[in-house]
Amino acid sequence: DNISNRDLVFIKRLTKVLHHILDEDPQLSSTDLNKSYDYCLQGIEKIKAGETNGYSINNVLTMQAHFHAYAGNFAETAYRRTNSSRLGSKAYDHRIKAGQLVEETEPAYAAYVYGLAVNVCWALAKTSRGVIWHRRAVDCYTKFLNYFDFHRDKFKREGAASRLALNARSGLELLPRIVAAEDRRNGLLQRRIVS
Repeated sequence: DNISNRDLVFIKRLTKVLHHILDEDPQLSSTDLNKSYDYCLQGIEKIKAGETNGYSINNVLTMQAHFHAYAGNFAETAYRRTNSSRLGSKAYDHRIKAGQLVEETEPAYAAYVYGLAVNVCWALAKTSRGVIWHRRAVDCYTKFLNYFDFHRDKFKREGAASRLALNARSGLELLPRIVAAEDRRNGLLQRRIVS
């Protein structure tokens, strides 16, 4: 199951197919999910090692972004099955990295993965204390909206992007109330500790 001897394009195609399989069958076995995640990491490592077969920097950045995005999808699926905040955090980290890699060259794809990062942020926000995941969700929503509002025509699935934009605007409206509630809760905890 080690594919490190395969070239970058093979690994990219494999992870893309595995990503589509996951879309079609979210019940992919945990073993296959872990292998798929590992294949994405092997692709990232090949790029870091400079094994890019002469591809242009933009192509390499795009491949690396896709490896991170797919790894984020596999990690989020594993997170939703296990409730492991470590896996949820990995999903977020991979998606953010994917967006950062292609903000300049493929801003629509960057916006898309920032939109996906929001899903895991809200899920983690429900199970963790504090507002860090709420703030990260708002940051991702803001990055998504900054692109979406000016380049709506560039999205392949405009209906899905429009729904995400509505959710983003709603999420941005909720944050001040969430922060205020958290501050009140923390104030009560501090008073109890002092008492």
